[in-house]
Amino acid sequence: EEPKKEEPKKEEPKKKTEKKVEVPQHGNPKCPCVGLAGFHGAVNAKVGEKETAEYPGDAFSTCQAWDNGRHPSCKEGEEPGEDNGWCATKWCYVDPCKCDIPVSPKASAYFPEATYQGQPLWYSYATCGGKDSYTSKPIKEPDFCDKKKDDAKFGKEDCRCIGYENIDGTIKVGETSFPADVGATCEAWDGKKSWCFVDPCTCPSAIAAEKSDRYGKITTQGHAAFISYETCGSEVITNEAAVTCVTADSKEKCLAGGCAWNGASCVTNEVMEVCGASKDFPYETFEEFLPSCVVSLKDTIQTVEHAYTHEQLVKALTDECAIDHKFPTVRDDFFDRRKECYNFAQQLEAARKAELRGDKKAYDRCCHVLWAEKGPSSPKVEEPAPAETVKSGSMGFAPVSIPLALAAFMLS
Repeated sequence: EEPKKEEPKKEEPKKKTEKKVEVPQHGNPKCPCVGLAGFHGAVNAKVGEKETAEYPGDAFSTCQAWDNGRHPSCKEGEEPGEDNGWCATKWCYVDPCKCDIPVSPKASAYFPEATYQGQPLWYSYATCGGKDSYTSKPIKEPDFCDKKKDDAKFGKEDCRCIGYENIDGTIKVGETSFPADVGATCEAWDGKKSWCFVDPCTCPSAIAAEKSDRYGKITTQGHAAFISYETCGSEVITNEAAVTCVTADSKEKCLAGGCAWNGASCVTNEVMEVCGASKDFPYETFEEFLPSCVVSLKDTIQTVEHAYTHEQLVKALTDECAIDHKFPTVRDDFFDRRKECYNFAQQLEAARKAELRGDKKAYDRCCHVLWAEKGPSSPKVEEPAPAETVKSGSMGFAPVSIPLALAAFMLS
């Protein structure tokens, strides 16, 4: 008998692997979670006509499945039950007036009397990457976004308090209890002067705020929340370093005063450690800054050479600085705008010549000059050697101080 032939095995269809969607812990940047995280204690949410449920003291300030195992419908044996449906879906409170995502947030019924900066509390599943299967109620647009806020209660317009007011519950620090809305609005919470929690990364440097762990390690958007007396109008100087830093109007003065330069303004070392570089200058190190700087300077050269001959390069660049009176200088008493522009234009011309000779690092020195004036404070970067020395009277290629706006022009 002939041996039986084995039938070829049927290949099983490959299972499609679903891409894991990364859920942001603090919400979509275009619709961030609001509130304060880190409180220990409990708050009581209204989840029915006469029914309440207990949630953690810092609930709803980050993307979590807050209802799972807490809401009566989210317990074992209930519908939809623990780990099912909306019970297992992450969500947080958001500011509907600062929410720019396709799915709009909805008004919350958990805390009817509670507010955030004077506005009712609104929630969003979408900002946490989820779908709202909790309610099918139609979305209503908020009608309070244009209402003027009380600065004396919610802090200065550019540095608002960031907690939930009138939220029912208690937080604990050791053996001491506090109301769940401590620091949410401008009040004398410690029995002395009025203060509240603020976000140090969105408040201007002129608002003197300080880090404090008196109520625990309180955070907002993943970084430390600070307390501010100044935003509440209290004349209390609790942070002498902040006063020194906010009065420094240049990077040089800032660093000399023991402060940190974030790329746009002078801040305390505490703020720099928490917030990093300014969003207006999104580079932490010279190495990160260099590639975009080189590209921008090359684009500038190309634009100018398209309209002028190579011989007119320095004059063209100098004129750009001299005729635009909007270019401010950081140290008006120490140098003349025209001279600095001329010096930098000479350096840029030398870099262009070096590039034509094949020097791949031709623009590094120019970028170093811009970084020294504009970049956030960081470990010293070794300066590259000059691309070329041009003799022009007393003007050579020594490092010069460049106006901030000139840097912006060169990098625009």
